Amino acid sequence: MRIKFGFTIWKRYLHHSSPQKLNNWKKPVGFDTGISIYNYMIKKKVPLILNNKNIAKWYMCGPTVYDSAHIGHACTYTRFDIIRRILSEHFNINVICVMSITDIDDKIINRSSGSSQFSDWKELSKYYENEFNNDMKLLNIQSPYLNCRVTDYIPQIIDFINVLLEKNMAYVVNGSVYFKTLDCNLYDKFGKLDKKAINMDNPSERGEKKSSLDFALWKASKTIDEPSWKSPWGNGRPGWHIECSAMASFTLGSNIDIHSGGIDLMFPHHENEEAQSCCYHSTGQWINNWLHSGLLHLDDTKMSKSLNNTVTIRNMLDKYTPNQFRLLCLYTHYRSTIEFNEKTMDKAVALMKKFEYFYGDCKNYISGKLQANNIDEALIYDRLINAQVNIKNYLANDFGTPQVIEELSELVTVVNKMIVPSDPDSNNTTTGARSADCIAAVSQYVDKVLKSFGIVNSQEVILANDDKINQIVDTLVNFRSTIRNKALKDFKDQQQKELLTICDDARKNLSDCGIKIKDFKDNSTWTILEK
Repeated sequence: MRIKFGFTIWKRYLHHSSPQKLNNWKKPVGFDTGISIYNYMIKKKVPLILNNKNIAKWYMCGPTVYDSAHIGHACTYTRFDIIRRILSEHFNINVICVMSITDIDDKIINRSSGSSQFSDWKELSKYYENEFNNDMKLLNIQSPYLNCRVTDYIPQIIDFINVLLEKNMAYVVNGSVYFKTLDCNLYDKFGKLDKKAINMDNPSERGEKKSSLDFALWKASKTIDEPSWKSPWGNGRPGWHIECSAMASFTLGSNIDIHSGGIDLMFPHHENEEAQSCCYHSTGQWINNWLHSGLLHLDDTKMSKSLNNTVTIRNMLDKYTPNQFRLLCLYTHYRSTIEFNEKTMDKAVALMKKFEYFYGDCKNYISGKLQANNIDEALIYDRLINAQVNIKNYLANDFGTPQVIEELSELVTVVNKMIVPSDPDSNNTTTGARSADCIAAVSQYVDKVLKSFGIVNSQEVILANDDKINQIVDTLVNFRSTIRNKALKDFKDQQQKELLTICDDARKNLSDCGIKIKDFKDNSTWTILEK
């Protein structure tokens, strides 16, 4: 996977000064979505304006498939999946998402060389591509409209390089082709995302290049055994940056609404993409909006294969559910760093349980199994309306999901105080008027919003698979409740005590199966929770 390549190079030059003044981002002409997003070029939020009404062209940097994906990758793709869903579900925008798959790379070649598991680089890359796709499905991440595998676009990449050579924006050295970074109409097309990049040329690192900032568009083959393709400059393969520029341009055109990747891809990858693409298309702005997600840290340390501290997606899912991990991504902003540890995941688990218990309690109240005497309908509807307005505003403000989750949690708390008895031994019956409609309205709204973010209602899924499960669990819980109430009436009797122990054991066994029972004075209710 290539999520963190180049980040150390970028950090290395952070303190270099740049006296030159660059042209700023140009506001696109098109259709205003009503959404504001953070713009890294001018360091402030700007309107998200699309070229075509209700259609967003989005190019996403995908994986380099040489190894198993880890939770840093899961974080990036989950966050962008959430944003895609927000655009579609809350703003009626049809997102055309194209994602790269880098299936030829030094790491892929090196990993396959001498491997006992894979016969060649093709088998290795295909194996990890399939594994990556399966991991994304496990995380409930939507597939892109189109996956662009680099090896399927070699002719388009060669054509792209030829155009840059014709425009005198590239040069050939010993069968390799390099981009002329310092001749790239410098103040317009290079240094947009990181203005300090202009002063990063280091003569001692130039080698055969004219500038250390020049990057390979085409890499000449080093040996006859190395994977290669024929080109006008000799056998070789594409450089990293040119792959995304060529595939994105071929599929989405000369001006793209959104381009995304981890913050570590901003320089050099995205900077170089923008520079060469602007030259290719003879335009001042190829990408209108860049989205960069924050990195994931493991116990306060940046996760990296080089540090040998990665956690694979499969290993993470052995302990946590996809919903719980997605909630971690939701209650942190997509641009912020995520700390992955027991504390942060405990918060995500607790939030998920809060929502799941809420669904169950609402249904139990509406069905008459759970009673309450103090339902303030006016207050509930007022809080619901306010939440709807607030959530729309939060999402329109750079996809503010942390505020949305907090708003939903507070709404649930308000309703919970009215429908859940504070004393489990209180009488769970009433003959007064009931207010099922307002409770159902809140429950449905909370469920709808979370589903729009990709959170799956586990109880709904399980019961949808088999209607009989609901009847069976109902019968079992009602039977247990009858035995329990009978035993409580004569608690001093040893036989009744044994029955209560059996009831407790049944509740524990059901809990291990994901069915949580709440006991009240006269009856019991149940809810299905994730593990």
